[in-house]
Amino acid sequence: MLLFILLLLLSCHVLWLWRNRRFFNLYRKVGSRFPFVPFMGHGYLYLTNGEKVLNNLFKIGDHAISNGGMSTTWLLHRFYLMAIWRPRRKIVSALLSHKNVSKFEPVFAKNSEVLVEQLRPLIGKEAFSIWEHLNAYTVDITGSTIFGIDVNSQTNLMEPLRLAINGIMELAAEVLLQIWYHVEFLLKRSSIYKQLLEYDHVVKCYVDKALKKHTDAASRRIKNDIEVPDDDHQISLLHLFAQLKEQRGIDHTTLYDESLGLLMAASDTTAVGASTAAAMLAHWPDVQEKAYQELYEVFGDTDRHMTIEDLPRLKYMEAVIKEALRLYPPAPHVTRKALEDIVLPSGLSVPKGTNFLISAYALNRNPKYWGPDADEFRPERFLDGSLPDQSLTIYFSFSYGPRGCPGIQFAMMSMKTSLGTLLRRYRLLPATVPNTSRGSAGPTAPLRFLFGVVVKEADNFPVRIEARHGK
Repeated sequence: MLLFILLLLLSCHVLWLWRNRRFFNLYRKVGSRFPFVPFMGHGYLYLTNGEKVLNNLFKIGDHAISNGGMSTTWLLHRFYLMAIWRPRRKIVSALLSHKNVSKFEPVFAKNSEVLVEQLRPLIGKEAFSIWEHLNAYTVDITGSTIFGIDVNSQTNLMEPLRLAINGIMELAAEVLLQIWYHVEFLLKRSSIYKQLLEYDHVVKCYVDKALKKHTDAASRRIKNDIEVPDDDHQISLLHLFAQLKEQRGIDHTTLYDESLGLLMAASDTTAVGASTAAAMLAHWPDVQEKAYQELYEVFGDTDRHMTIEDLPRLKYMEAVIKEALRLYPPAPHVTRKALEDIVLPSGLSVPKGTNFLISAYALNRNPKYWGPDADEFRPERFLDGSLPDQSLTIYFSFSYGPRGCPGIQFAMMSMKTSLGTLLRRYRLLPATVPNTSRGSAGPTAPLRFLFGVVVKEADNFPVRIEARHGK
């Protein structure tokens, strides 16, 4: 009986190898950093904790850098070629245009001031998670700008919507890590799936509440013949989306899906991006001082709120954010699938059905483009003209091209406003007092991140703060 089972498994394996021979030919041509194990591929690399999984993916990216831009990995039966490399989307991109997003700067500024006040009791105290507060800030601004409702999670860190969003992201990461959950039959019978449904219900209630608010408002305008607000009025993205319901044939399900997507992306990735920049500023006091001096030139000693006219003047702050996201992109890997046989510029033939794992992490650190200091934190590279001509295409923190992140304007405006407001009031300090014998050139080791749909720092971005000039 045992011999029969072994022969059956061997036959299945040989059949599988034959059916995937085109992928294996590509695998042999490109090579891999890690050995292939029968029946498992490189699945063993993902049977560990989140930090090690992410580090393994980074090692595959490092192999791609030294291997002509390509590496490979097998996740059970799925083959991935790592590269360092529509109608609904057009609507979302239009809604997130600079013209529309600019109207939300007062929301960003108002909630940044709330952020400052919530941090005031922590002045001079022990280290705390800046991510918790920046995450609450981003949930509040997305609630206002996308849904048109006040969430107020900054004054209540246990607010249900914030907990649900974070819960969904954490459970999604766990599903990705536990390869048996890739089988739908097993996933739907697990406790994780039940919890996901509970979190989804919480989010759906908020979306339904927002949709009802906009539907009722539209009905009142029609009934009372009230004019629709003009472009000078601040309105939510969901309001704009709902206006297209009749024009573009957008149904309730589409509105929910797109609203949920915007909510998850805007609240989580933006919070991680801002937290990463805050952590870097805390560890690099000379960079923080330059950013503060720029803010002082714009605002002086005033306490006025930041405006849309101020943001273009914060060029060094923007460089700090870009450099932090270059080194630690919130979404360090992007997956794509070849829908037809293609030949890459290198001459490598890629068969239809190949999964691409595009490493933003490796592309953003490739010394071929960024120079020998590619692993160093140096915001000046975005200002001193040292970047190559193709810098727009090699900076991959927001992806690029037709499927690039449509919310880049939203994210950058939000991060510049929150970080700028923070630095005007507080000085950011590392979680532990640095050893003065080492100088102030930054941390002794890189930040540690955990694998996830959006990566997070292993210790949740701990920092300390002190007041500036008695503020």
